[in-house]
Amino acid sequence: TKKILYLTLSKWMKLYKGIVWQASSEYEQQDITNALKKDAVQIKIAPNLVSGQSVNTTRTFKNLGSLKVVFLSRVSRKKNLDYALRVLTALHGDIIFDVYGPIEDTAYWQECQSIIRQMSANIQVAYQGEITPEKVGEIFSRYHLFLFPTRGENFGHVISEALRAGCPVLISDQTPWQGLEEQQAGWVVPLAQLEKFQTVLKTVV
Repeated sequence: TKKILYLTLSKWMKLYKGIVWQASSEYEQQDITNALKKDAVQIKIAPNLVSGQSVNTTRTFKNLGSLKVVFLSRVSRKKNLDYALRVLTALHGDIIFDVYGPIEDTAYWQECQSIIRQMSANIQVAYQGEITPEKVGEIFSRYHLFLFPTRGENFGHVISEALRAGCPVLISDQTPWQGLEEQQAGWVVPLAQLEKFQTVLKTVV
């Protein structure tokens, strides 16, 4: 509500007349266009810079029939943790799913905990709390897969962090990161295809 009120007033006062907007991706460009509606705006796309240097860590060995999965992000509805939990419920084998990040929405976290309580005994879910930025690479190196079915990212720094640590990713199609399967770096699956998320996970297990 506050955002709608602010945007309405700012457009009426022409606060942004003559401004050039910088977007980090086509997704963010579309967000700006949608927010400002019919106002004529000039938008330049300047992608965020990502370090090409890999993280010097030891990868975790994987056994057939087991899988260590990580979710590293804010616990909020936009990041879609509940979707990740529902996807995991179809898996057989020894599954570990650890969640890292601040709990921003306690009501939403309670919804997620309700799903966790109904999960099979073969799937161990644990909330590991918040971590400092310098530990992110080392955390990713402990897992076989980063599961991140986000509802939308303008860039997705956490995805690049996982890839730098050598951790494959299974993400939604709501980020600028595309074509990962062709690069043998992970999978990009539309959110509407929950069963395809499950198929990929079963293959990884």
